Amino acid sequence: MNRLRRVALDGLGLLSLLLCLGTGALWRRSFRTMDLVFFKTAGERRGSLWFIHSTSGVLRVMRVSEWPDQGMNCWLSFPLPPDEVGNLSYPGMHIDSGYPATERHWRVFGLNGISQPMQRGRWYTQIDLPLLPFATILCVFPLLRVLRVVVRRDIRRRRNRRKCCPSCGYDLRATLERCPECGRIAATKVTL
Repeated sequence: MNRLRRVALDGLGLLSLLLCLGTGALWRRSFRTMDLVFFKTAGERRGSLWFIHSTSGVLRVMRVSEWPDQGMNCWLSFPLPPDEVGNLSYPGMHIDSGYPATERHWRVFGLNGISQPMQRGRWYTQIDLPLLPFATILCVFPLLRVLRVVVRRDIRRRRNRRKCCPSCGYDLRATLERCPECGRIAATKVTL
C-alpha cells in the first residue's frame, strides 16, 4: 500500500509539473500571439458556443448559450498577431447594453467573471484566468516532492556516517548485519 501511494503521489507530481510547464509556456506565448480555439457543444436544438483564447498573460474562456445548430460544429484553432485581436467579429455576438440590471460581475481569487444577456435570449459568460499565478500554484506540489526526496536522502547519509540504520536510526555498531530495532538487513556491511 505504501508503494502504491508513493507511485500515485509521484504520478500526480509529474502531472502537476507537466501542467506547470505547459501553463508557463502558454503564458510566455500569450504575449507574442493570441491563440484562439472555438467550438460548439451539441444540444437538443441549440448548443453552446465556446471561445478559449490566451492573450497578455490571461486565459479567457467565453461561452454563449443557446447557439443555433447552423454553423460551427468543429474545432477551429489558429494563432493571431496581437494587433488583429480587436478586428475579430463573430455573427450573432452583438451584446445588448440595455440590460445593466441583469449583468453580473464577480471576482474570486484573481478570477474575473462576467455574465450578461445578449440578443435573442442568449447569455454571454466569460471567465479570465491569470496564467502566471496558476503556473506557480501548479509547481508547488512537485517542489514539495523533490524537497521530500532530498531531505530523506540527507537523513540516510547522516545515519550511515554515524553507523546507524538508514530506516529507523538505531545504532548498528553492536550488530553489523541486521538492525535489532526494525529488522532491516544492512545493504553494505557497517565497518567500525
